[in-house]
Amino acid sequence: MRDFMKNKKIDKRLLLPVILVAGLLAAIVWGFLLDEPLPGKSQKATGLVLNEICTKNESILMDNAGRYRDYVELYNGGEDTNLEGFYLTDGNAKCTPFGNLPFPADSYLLVFLDQELTGFSLRADGGETVMLMDARRNVVARADTLAMQDDQVMLYGESGYTISDVATPGFSNDKKGLQAFREGKVNDAPTLVISEVLVENVSSLPDEKGVFSDVLELQNIGAEPVFLGTYCLSDDTQNRFRYRLPGVMLNPGEALAIFCDGENYIAQSGEIHTNFGLSRGETLCLTDRNGNYNTLPVQFPGADISLCRDGEGNYQSSSVSLGYANDEKGIADFATSRMRQKQELIVSELLLSAADVPYNGGFYDVVEIYNASGETVSTAGWYLSDGGDPYS
Repeated sequence: MRDFMKNKKIDKRLLLPVILVAGLLAAIVWGFLLDEPLPGKSQKATGLVLNEICTKNESILMDNAGRYRDYVELYNGGEDTNLEGFYLTDGNAKCTPFGNLPFPADSYLLVFLDQELTGFSLRADGGETVMLMDARRNVVARADTLAMQDDQVMLYGESGYTISDVATPGFSNDKKGLQAFREGKVNDAPTLVISEVLVENVSSLPDEKGVFSDVLELQNIGAEPVFLGTYCLSDDTQNRFRYRLPGVMLNPGEALAIFCDGENYIAQSGEIHTNFGLSRGETLCLTDRNGNYNTLPVQFPGADISLCRDGEGNYQSSSVSLGYANDEKGIADFATSRMRQKQELIVSELLLSAADVPYNGGFYDVVEIYNASGETVSTAGWYLSDGGDPYS
């Protein structure tokens, strides 16, 4: 084509009509995509509805395990509620009932279906019934599935369900929701922010297994509670929905530490572990329910040094203050929180550059440990450290 353009002399008068026609065709194609059956905005629904159903998810959206699974999207068109004890079923099997799961009004919740995880999946040829049941086994919402091709979805609307080639998981079934899912935009006024990132967590904060891994902190800087279930975290701006956060509420001013270790699980204690770790050259991305996002390049300021957000929204290197304010008091409060308040053993004396007390014919630095508990204490499993690896 390049040689053709070089060798042929083109009448410039023909270019404008060609460009106009090409632009018109592009607009028609894009308009066609947008005008695929996208029923009335789902928030017109009242109560809980099965807002979007996909039985052949080939490339729409991965779950947190990195797999394309069937999914059901719930929408709350009523008042704030809690889905504890609710479950999904196809009439033959049911998934494990939801635990304590706040579900605010005008929110979306994705549930990925899999025989192993939920007890059932759905056939692409349709003919099944999906139901949302409450804790008393009452039917709250239901849908009879229709036959779907690859990446087609059933969208809820005022006149019932319609098959569409355009999916909007996690967003409203309209053009605005489609734009939010496909593109999004930078969030100029976020209420949930990445307030601290620690990527060389050598000895600052272990998880409940005692492992030191990458960790970040989210903070609600708004005036209202934030439902994390409508937010996604990622280390790739081209895959903004890589890790969907669990459905918990974060109150104004509250912060939450999240371990980025690639383990992808939520501990019984509620400790969160994402499906990705952090590496040089990556960019953290936090996306909200409207598709708006904020990014933060991953930086390595040093061992046990955090990148902290100040009150003006700027990031700078700082001592660790995870769970506390990003200031001197917060740093001190974090350090205090990491100390055992009732020590059985304490370092009672240090002798450095010893020249008067020989030990085995030599002179060494000396640490004296005192048992302050009044009881016999075994030191098995205890470590001494100079501030580097605490288990050295």
